[in-house]
Amino acid sequence: MPHAAEMKHLVIGAGKSGVAAANFLARRGDAVVLSDSKSDPALPYPVEKAVTRVFGRQDASLLDGVTQVVLSPGVPATIPIIRAAEANGIPVISEIELAYRDLRGTVVAITGSNGKSTTTALVGEILRIAGREPIVAGNIGEPLIAAVDQKRERTYVVELSSFQLEAVDTFRANVALLLNITPDHMDRYPNLEAYASAKLRVFRNQQSGDTAIVNANEQHEVSRKHGVHVWRFSGGELADAGAWFDGKDLIANVDGSEGRIPRSALKLSGLAERQGRRVRAHARSRSSEDARGYHDRRGCRPDHGGVEGFRDDRSGRRHAARRSLGRGKRVTRRNRAAVAGVRELRSVPKL
Repeated sequence: MPHAAEMKHLVIGAGKSGVAAANFLARRGDAVVLSDSKSDPALPYPVEKAVTRVFGRQDASLLDGVTQVVLSPGVPATIPIIRAAEANGIPVISEIELAYRDLRGTVVAITGSNGKSTTTALVGEILRIAGREPIVAGNIGEPLIAAVDQKRERTYVVELSSFQLEAVDTFRANVALLLNITPDHMDRYPNLEAYASAKLRVFRNQQSGDTAIVNANEQHEVSRKHGVHVWRFSGGELADAGAWFDGKDLIANVDGSEGRIPRSALKLSGLAERQGRRVRAHARSRSSEDARGYHDRRGCRPDHGGVEGFRDDRSGRRHAARRSLGRGKRVTRRNRAAVAGVRELRSVPKL
């Protein structure tokens, strides 16, 4: 790779990740061009003066002299300028990959179709209580590139979407957690397998001694690299190492040592309470009781016109709302308006 003084980066997309990446590179002394297809994009942060802005066009001429392209997660890798970069042998990486190359410490990466933000925030809170001073970033809060501590080693708890994982290369998660895979972003991916493949990239560079935590119900195969510990979690008893819920306690069985966390200590509602997917297998009950940094985003609201209200900010999609309500509950004309987290309330089907 060229010396930093010879590096010229093209950052595609002027959203949070793109602007943060461009600013980081400019402060490092690299030449940076920030491009967006919109002629007047709404910039989330002030842009460093050293960053060259090219808005309203993304033709191949932008690649002149470029040594690396940084792709924002909201921009698909199928656009012509990315195809041209790849055809010319110019590396295309994500903001997450860029950040990883500069950080030092331990990475806990969390992905899945549903529950990422709640899980990421709670893992961060557990580590904070344990005295680890974690940095929580990624798809939650600020971009990872804006949160990198260049002075010392830190523990990074990173929420990752499939978009962010598409263009990782050397990114390695010491602990990688896959919550679930359900159909999502089908406007970006040709099929479920392509979407799942992007999610599964969270495990691709794990090495001996790393840990992969996977939903026991997940049908997509997770690569079992030599020396990588694989733990599974479930709502029922497990045969392998991991965590499950037996009706009263969350049971963690890791390396032959069993621990229990009473359900009353978890402070969670809905299906998440039964499956225990909001906590890592080895979390202490005290950590769960004290966690207040990011409350579970569900709860009842007062009756309104005889309809019980149920706040569910997590359920941005209908299938997530159905899971959150739990089995045995029926969404009817009378109560479907109570599912406040669903964007298309009228289209919520019966269960």
